[in-house]
Amino acid sequence: MRAHPTVRLAAILSHAVNEVEVEVEEHGAVRGPISGAACAYCEYSRARRHDTGGGELWETYESGTVGSRMVRVHDASGHGWVDLEGAEFVLPERRLRSPRTERWIERRLDVGERLYVLGIARRKPPADGESAREAAGEPVFAPDPAVPLVVR
Repeated sequence: MRAHPTVRLAAILSHAVNEVEVEVEEHGAVRGPISGAACAYCEYSRARRHDTGGGELWETYESGTVGSRMVRVHDASGHGWVDLEGAEFVLPERRLRSPRTERWIERRLDVGERLYVLGIARRKPPADGESAREAAGEPVFAPDPAVPLVVR
């Protein structure tokens, strides 16, 4: 990514490929189940080490996700949304302090984290009681059959 300059959320072209640099908002924030860190989305796992005689084997005994796959973001020009469902994204792995025989890992989108998003953006449809003019300012980045949504 970043083969061309990023655009501001307020200047995105609807139904066109756009690249933006944004920051994750606190909207709908949850806590990482292991770390307690404020995040918008988190995948986590806990694994236990077993000796196999010739090496070791890590067996996951707990894993899951918390938070919403619809993440609220902003830049200096406005607000928008990134729909992670079906997006190509890799979250940084954070190994957390754990007993020697266990491995605790979280992969999170932390509140305040900077993201680069490349994909098709559409304007948010009006919610009940909201005029089209009120809704028009919030782009939603979501996967498209013709263009994948990439989040880094």
